[in-house]
Amino acid sequence: MNKIIYNPMTMIMLHLEPSIGLVGNWSEWSNVEDEIIKLGINSQEKLTLINIVVDDRLKVISENAIISQMEKHGIHDFLTFIVPNFKNPDFWNFESFKSMLHFKKIIINVDHPFFDAIQQTMTKEKMVPVTLLKKADSLFSKAQTLLKNGDIKGYQTLTGANYNFSGFVVKGQQLGRTINFPTANIQKGEMPFKQGVYLTKVKLPNDENTYWGMADYWCHPSKGLTFEVHILDFDKDIYGWNIQIELIDFERENLKVENLEQLKTLLISDKQKMITKIKKEQ
Repeated sequence: MNKIIYNPMTMIMLHLEPSIGLVGNWSEWSNVEDEIIKLGINSQEKLTLINIVVDDRLKVISENAIISQMEKHGIHDFLTFIVPNFKNPDFWNFESFKSMLHFKKIIINVDHPFFDAIQQTMTKEKMVPVTLLKKADSLFSKAQTLLKNGDIKGYQTLTGANYNFSGFVVKGQQLGRTINFPTANIQKGEMPFKQGVYLTKVKLPNDENTYWGMADYWCHPSKGLTFEVHILDFDKDIYGWNIQIELIDFERENLKVENLEQLKTLLISDKQKMITKIKKEQ
């Protein structure tokens, strides 16, 4: 599969073959997105799935799940088009869609937030609009329920991939260091999955290794919703790094502790349980 991350701010020249661009609300995959793919396949042209990313905090269908679904349909090219979230979509320039990315036509649902901006660039003649209403019993709604319930294994079975997201590591209170459980803190705000403790995999930039981690998504008294992960067998300083998180399994709900010693005892127990799960996963 050909995965491309394209940021118009960098103006990187990508010499892609002409294709039909499929633009949908892929993070909310429903029957509408299925219809977009069906129309693309019926065109018998080369297809490129276009994922326009503004903010990934509440994305129910994560990138791994999108890739899994598109591979089921035989779509080879996956383009992530990054739009800064401070930019008003009405003023965004999608000129690169025809001048650099060579899209012959764009198949898109009319409710997509960038429909008007893309149409202004591509012209109406090169737009194939989809006007179906989203059904309640969709991939999105099923996946959303599973994440809210902490059913990570169910999510993997449904979508074909584990839920994943990325975030920058920021400094916390560093209390974990005092009990030999340092964590990488990510201030993402509200996420679509249940608060609690998770078994995770962690990928670092420019590092081919995948690390196991035990993570907690919880509400910090002063900083709000926080995701922090203790990376097993790892001791590097990664403040400021953009790391990739993959949820593997839900371990337990958050428990109230009275002091650091209670927390340490609880984390030691969590770690032992997770090491057992890791051995089964390998």
